[in-house]
Amino acid sequence: AQGVTLQSQRRYVSYYEKVLHEGPREPPVVLRLDRIRMHTIPDFKMGGGSGTSIASYTMPLYRHDVVAQIDATALSLSLSLSLSLSLSLEPWFAISRAGRTIYYSEPLKGKRGEHVVDFECNGILLSRDIKVEFFHKTIKVGRDLHGRAKPSLSLMTMHDIGLMLVYLQGLMCYTWFHASYINNNYLCLRKRDLERAAKDKQNKHFSPSFKVRLD
Repeated sequence: AQGVTLQSQRRYVSYYEKVLHEGPREPPVVLRLDRIRMHTIPDFKMGGGSGTSIASYTMPLYRHDVVAQIDATALSLSLSLSLSLSLSLEPWFAISRAGRTIYYSEPLKGKRGEHVVDFECNGILLSRDIKVEFFHKTIKVGRDLHGRAKPSLSLMTMHDIGLMLVYLQGLMCYTWFHASYINNNYLCLRKRDLERAAKDKQNKHFSPSFKVRLD
């Protein structure tokens, strides 16, 4: 057995210790969430980061008559031919309780290196066990073969290859907490407190100063 290894598991162990000493907190506390502030935008590039997946893409800019589903073969080729130009990074988040999503934000446009971005949460009410997941949506300009099998590069023509916009989205990090154990309607989670982010020891995706604040 691996024991307690995840950041949220450790947090819940501390909750259990409080229950043993203080008893359960009843009735459940209800929190009002007005804003989530993210300090520094994580960097997830094309093909980088665990959990990255193709969500959708626009009609190719070169051949406007073709709309095809990207498969693994086409994705592999488009990655190899990518122009590697990142237009924007758009973080967003979802909040769930008891296995059901109760709130999700719109992607917030930002640029790598921005120090602070704020998500307005419209005073959503939270109680009991809460999961918050942070995702990225990265818009890239690349090339694609419109779902065709790989031909020889010498046989490809401009009719085969078209510029396209690729939308990538994937899970960046997440956390669990219990609303009854949040003091003063305020929770600050540093990089070391968040699943996935804590494993980024080389700071490949997350700045050492990365944190999220809920208030």
